[in-house]
Amino acid sequence: MSRMHYYIAVPFFLLLYFLQTTLIWRLSAENFAPNLLLVATSVFSFLYNERYGLVLGVSFGLLLDITTSPVLGVQALSFLLIFIMVRLFRLILNNEKLLPNVLMALLATPVGSLLYWAVGRMAGYPTHIKYVFETMPRLLLWHAILAAVLHLLFVKTVIRHRGDRKFESEFEL
Repeated sequence: MSRMHYYIAVPFFLLLYFLQTTLIWRLSAENFAPNLLLVATSVFSFLYNERYGLVLGVSFGLLLDITTSPVLGVQALSFLLIFIMVRLFRLILNNEKLLPNVLMALLATPVGSLLYWAVGRMAGYPTHIKYVFETMPRLLLWHAILAAVLHLLFVKTVIRHRGDRKFESEFEL
């Protein structure tokens, strides 16, 4: 299985971080934007055996918390929970297929949104749960599209082919 290297993954997460904190919010019309780092954490956790989703997701989640969030550690914690959830599902789902990867991003979306809302409420911020559920369908749509795009960009580094030197046949059910 090919490996993703940190010299590719770190600049990619850095690009997503800058897009998330600058361009995405400027283009959003209703104070709503997809969470690019959440989707990338989900996709990288699902595609790769290494812990890129954990290391990069938690690191950039903490950076996102420091620079944009009123409560420190919420994004980092939600990305950690997403990593654990996705890795558990990875045991039973095929990571080379598009649909399971999109499904993982769709499951990660409510986890991240509801955790962020719950911690914000405990910290005293007046965001209503109704707002979270009103924005959820748009978030799910955006996150599904982003997960599909990321999957198609990075799946070629995961799939083994018979001509590869390190190809090991596995029985698939």
